[in-house]
Amino acid sequence: YLIKPIPFPRFMKAVNRALKSSSNNKPIEPSESIKRPFTFIKVDKKKMKKIYLDEILVIESLRDYLKITTQTNKYIIHSTLSNFTSLLPESNFIRIHRSYTIAIDKIDTVEGNSVEIEGIRYVIGRSYVENVKKKILG
Repeated sequence: YLIKPIPFPRFMKAVNRALKSSSNNKPIEPSESIKRPFTFIKVDKKKMKKIYLDEILVIESLRDYLKITTQTNKYIIHSTLSNFTSLLPESNFIRIHRSYTIAIDKIDTVEGNSVEIEGIRYVIGRSYVENVKKKILG
């Protein structure tokens, strides 16, 4: 018996329990695409696009819009950097400047007050330096 809304792990636990009690089948494991975290972004008036969080390199603020750079594409969406960043896992992303949030695992080099991702250098803002160094360098 489940009451909506159902968190996915709880749903899978209930399904596995039902399968075990009804037969001797193996528990169902979520597919790789379900395990991989993603979000939907609105790319035009009627179209939503799924982007995987592990493909995001940089999120750049353009006033009321964001430019999301992934490994394969760039998207412009209507949102603020603080709103979008709050939806991302803190363990994977860090705000380095009032205009940039970056994926920590995509950083190639850290030099002084800047980081480099895929050959592009991003300056770390003065108010973010301490937090960035603590999180990235340990």
